[in-house]
Amino acid sequence: MILFGSIVRGNYRIDSDIDVLIILPNINDNFERAEIAAKIYKKLGMEDPIELHIISEEEYKNWYSKFIDKYGEY
Repeated sequence: MILFGSIVRGNYRIDSDIDVLIILPNINDNFERAEIAAKIYKKLGMEDPIELHIISEEEYKNWYSKFIDKYGEY
């Protein structure tokens, strides 16, 4: 899990969300991604504006790792 975006860079605004990148080994189906996101949002509640980005390891290696401004990895 990687936190990124304006909230971790420190240049957020009152309307900024918290970007969370979740990397899973084998996820390619958009329906499965939506199911996972729905379960997480349900557990978290929607008090904080969280934007989940659920991707595969391959997508991270080939795309996200090239531009993401990583500040916190968990």
